[in-house]
Amino acid sequence: MAFKLTRHSQLSIETPEALYRDYRNRKIEGLLAHQADIIREYHKQALDAPDIALQLPTGSGKTLVGLLIGEWRRRRFQEKVVYLCPTRQLVNQVVEKSVDEFAHLQNAEIIPVMITPCKKIKDGALPHVQDVCYWNIEEFRNWANSAISVVRELRRSFPCEANLEWRKRAIQQYKDGGIDPASLVEKLRKQKLSDLPIEN
Repeated sequence: MAFKLTRHSQLSIETPEALYRDYRNRKIEGLLAHQADIIREYHKQALDAPDIALQLPTGSGKTLVGLLIGEWRRRRFQEKVVYLCPTRQLVNQVVEKSVDEFAHLQNAEIIPVMITPCKKIKDGALPHVQDVCYWNIEEFRNWANSAISVVRELRRSFPCEANLEWRKRAIQQYKDGGIDPASLVEKLRKQKLSDLPIEN
């Protein structure tokens, strides 16, 4: 009697581009040339940079590039990913794109957050913000500065590329400072936009 052994396909996590190429459920055949170029440049030069900005023209596929890099880092380094958008429309667009491109993200938790200097809300806005969390812009800046400071401090002691011990230390320092994704989600869930005082 013969047995047929089935092999479970493994996604390559060597580079973000390889991950996308190996991902069978993708809706788009392949990355566009400029998307592949910027992802290669990121992998080659900015993998361990504490701060980076990727710039592409409107409509050129920034969302896919950002999602792919985030998903790759999540798989490769077991990191958590926080994807911030300035408007609810963009949040919905990113959610739709992520579910389209990465079917396993269908159960991902999306938490809409408004980052604003406002400290009051108009009565007419209440029906539209029931599920939206609130983050005062000054508190957000303090959080961002704290997060960047931790990364920069750790970067100074970074011994070599893809050092897992360094990443463990970074994760622990993020947790200690309350700036890791889990602490952030817990904090934001307690701050609802609908709980702000009504503007007279």
